[in-house]
Amino acid sequence: MSTKKLALIGTGMMGRLHARVIGQSMQADLVHIVEPNEQAARPIAEQHGATWSPEITGLPGVNGVIIASATETHHKLALEIIELGKPVLVEKPLCGDLDQTKEVLAAAGRRAGRPMMGLLAGQNPCLL
Repeated sequence: MSTKKLALIGTGMMGRLHARVIGQSMQADLVHIVEPNEQAARPIAEQHGATWSPEITGLPGVNGVIIASATETHHKLALEIIELGKPVLVEKPLCGDLDQTKEVLAAAGRRAGRPMMGLLAGQNPCLL
């Protein structure tokens, strides 16, 4: 099984959590971080040997993308990633409203399959 190369959008609390978990994985490498705030992104990128950019730059060589940015950015970012043909996991909620969610799901169905939604608490052994 080949190691998947992942990009992460957002370095807030959930973004840092995703970066840490990817860093512990034997099946994935964090190779790129997208974050407008360079001061927040650079230390995480350096820790994981990843590149950094303030915006999405085509993401060549990336096998999948995790969106862990603010909810109000999910719609635009998910559509952009789907248009690139990349599989995407979006932290909950998928979008800020039902119409945006339907648009993302329709775009994914036409282009890149189903987006995944991050429901990390549902995987927490303490809650199962």
